[in-house]
Amino acid sequence: MLHRISWKCLLGFVLLTSGRVTAEVRLDLFVGFDGQVPQSAWFPVTLEVQNDGPTFTGTLEIVERGFRGGLRRSLTLELPTGTLKRVTIPDIRTEIFAGDWEAFLKDARGRTVASTFQSLKNRIPWGGLLVGSVSATSAGGAVFPPLIEGSGGQRHAGTARMLPHLLPDNPLALEGLQVLYLSTAQALELKSAQVDAITRWIERGGRLLVGVQQGNDLVALPWLRALLPALPERATTRQLGDVLHRYALEGWHDPSQATPFGMKPGAFDAIRGMPKTENFEEAEIPVWDLKLHRDARILLNAPGGPLVVARRHGWGDVQLLAFNPEREPFLGWSYRSWLWAALCGGKEWLPNFKGGYVSHTTDPMFGVQVDSRQIRKLPVGWLLLLLFAYLAVIGPLDRWWLKRIRREMLTWITFPCYVVFFSLLIYWIGSALRAGETEWNEVQVLDLIQPSTGPVVRARSFGSVYSPGNRVFHFGVDQGVAAFRFESGERGGFRNQDNASSQTGSVYSATTKVAVWTSQMFVQEGYFKTSPLLKVVVEDEGGGKLRARFDNQTQHEIPIAYLIHKESVFDLRKIPTGSSQAILQTDKADPSEKLGDRLQRQAMGINHAMNARQRTFEMGSSALEGFSANLTDALFCASFPTRLGENGIHNAYSRVGAMDGMDLSPYQEQRDCIFLAVLPGEALLPQFSRFDHQRGHVDTVFRAVIPVTQPQPH
Repeated sequence: MLHRISWKCLLGFVLLTSGRVTAEVRLDLFVGFDGQVPQSAWFPVTLEVQNDGPTFTGTLEIVERGFRGGLRRSLTLELPTGTLKRVTIPDIRTEIFAGDWEAFLKDARGRTVASTFQSLKNRIPWGGLLVGSVSATSAGGAVFPPLIEGSGGQRHAGTARMLPHLLPDNPLALEGLQVLYLSTAQALELKSAQVDAITRWIERGGRLLVGVQQGNDLVALPWLRALLPALPERATTRQLGDVLHRYALEGWHDPSQATPFGMKPGAFDAIRGMPKTENFEEAEIPVWDLKLHRDARILLNAPGGPLVVARRHGWGDVQLLAFNPEREPFLGWSYRSWLWAALCGGKEWLPNFKGGYVSHTTDPMFGVQVDSRQIRKLPVGWLLLLLFAYLAVIGPLDRWWLKRIRREMLTWITFPCYVVFFSLLIYWIGSALRAGETEWNEVQVLDLIQPSTGPVVRARSFGSVYSPGNRVFHFGVDQGVAAFRFESGERGGFRNQDNASSQTGSVYSATTKVAVWTSQMFVQEGYFKTSPLLKVVVEDEGGGKLRARFDNQTQHEIPIAYLIHKESVFDLRKIPTGSSQAILQTDKADPSEKLGDRLQRQAMGINHAMNARQRTFEMGSSALEGFSANLTDALFCASFPTRLGENGIHNAYSRVGAMDGMDLSPYQEQRDCIFLAVLPGEALLPQFSRFDHQRGHVDTVFRAVIPVTQPQPH
């Protein structure tokens, strides 16, 4: 009896001690933007660790638990006694099914000290609109009407309130947002790393809406003053209700056209007949008189001065509101949500939104270029012949032969021999078709941002490793801001629960297993500061003439380059090193090849190559065998994926899911020039493979959005 009591006491002491240790460490998990996660776009995963126990070095791990699992990401940090630490890890969702995120805190021995999880609150689908609000008040942030957000469990737009201390300090983690509203009162609380992240996010194509809380807020915000299209000078009041009412409700999707995904026909008919709100129409609204920058564009004008002005910065823009939407009379206005939807670009986004599942993404377009050519596929005809031979040998042939020699009982010996023989034959065939050397192929896609803060590229590196055996491969980068991810596809891409990515500050190191005789593609994304690479300036000289000026500082002649203006594709042939220029005549009847015609021709070959890439066996001849699928074709199709679903272009692309930031169609539609170029055989950034390989190649492609400017006076 005493022996049993001692064991019970010991067990109770252990449980009490373990519970006390767990209670001394608190782990909180915040996934996405207020619990909302965009599809195939980067978002933040923030973890808070409160340690009231002894000092120790812990490892934080996060993993998505979905239909096929996700990449396990980790971060190691020291946790002194009595400290609260907050870290943000960028993550990306390529799984189309709902899932949970789990977080673990482990000690130096690998024991779990604390764990937690968070379920997916809302998934913003392909092409959806997600707006973040760093507002001064909890009720003053951006809101959308239910008709815009969607209903019936299918939300294709969303708004998320974000606290300043939870705003990511990594520009990758912000990319899931299309629009960010920032109050100057909250901007005062941002740290320098958060400011840098917002600046990079704008340069890459984000839209920043700024609301001024107090006029003197901007005195302490020199970084924001440098971005703004105007500065507030004097506070006044005006009756602007009628102007804002028309701006909020007019110009939405034409109900006579096909309605977007999830919308009922004629859903917008009621908008035009919405009655005005008399108390809002007659109210005196506080506004600022603005001193405009020379590059400012007026988006909403009114008697007495502009209400919304914008200024371009990199690929994105910064918009200043002359009124404060967080104050009365806006808070009590019936159509406040429609005003927010208009300010956030809903009128331009909604008519083009399709949503739903996709048949392809832009990742496999580059996967076709980097997959190993060492892998040869067995034709289906030979497979069927081999199967027929196997069935014939183990069936009628074996029976006929044993019956002829009158040794039917020997089938217990001959049958295993047949199995062994055909197994060895299949292994020999597989070895002959697939055995080779370790190979690494990479395509670096460099988006030339050309911001005023210095040369910065938004890079995506697509790399494929061919493994001649079951091996673990290492990846990583030592500079810049970067993260590692799987290939994305309509079913979530490649998955392996043994994969791990360790984040150290802004850079990472990753390990992954690749099965024998297979080729797997992985992707690195990030922002990198470089020496000047290539500068492109396009000037409108009038008379239907554009002058393109190039400053190629890559020390390599660029043999393939194109400039797209409106619907015209100009073949620049090549760009030599140093300074050069080209004259583009746009007023001719047929100045160049049309973009739609080119995409129609290229999409056929790319579609055939991607379908062949997914097949395990060779399917024989096809009507598309004559179409090419080179790197230039992949670059065009990946840069204009939404155009691939147009009439006349291969209908297999009616559901193309563009990875966030890949689609340049919106810039082409707003009359900017799109620059595309290919530099084969050269790597301008360090490759992210960390292993030796016997074979491989690397190519670089450039993309840039070039606004058409007026010639500078000499």
